[in-house]
Amino acid sequence: MELRDIIILAELLVIVVVLIDLSGGVESIKKALGRWLGIRGDFRLKPLDCSLCMYHWTALVTMLCLGRLSLTCYMAICLGAVLTVPAKILLESLLDALSAVFGLWRH
Repeated sequence: MELRDIIILAELLVIVVVLIDLSGGVESIKKALGRWLGIRGDFRLKPLDCSLCMYHWTALVTMLCLGRLSLTCYMAICLGAVLTVPAKILLESLLDALSAVFGLWRH
C-alpha cells in the first residue's frame, strides 16, 4: 500500500462524512422519500444514511476499480470506517471554532 492509497482513503473519509453526517442531504432525501411512500416516523436507508457503511463500500469499490485492493488496503478501509465518528466530531469542532472566530470578527 502506497502513500497515494492512504491519501485517497483519507479524502474519501472526509467526503463521505461531510455528505452523510454534516450536510443534511440524506435527511432531506429520507423525508421526501417517506412522504412519497407514505412512511410515517423515522426509518433507515442503509447504506445511504450510515457514514460507516457508505465509507466502507465506497472505499472498497474505489480501491477495487483502481486495482489497489489488497489485504492491507482492506484493513485500512476497515480502520477508516471505524474513524467516521471521530472524523465527524473533529469536523464539527473545526466548524464550531471557525464560526466562533468569524463571529468575533463581525463585532
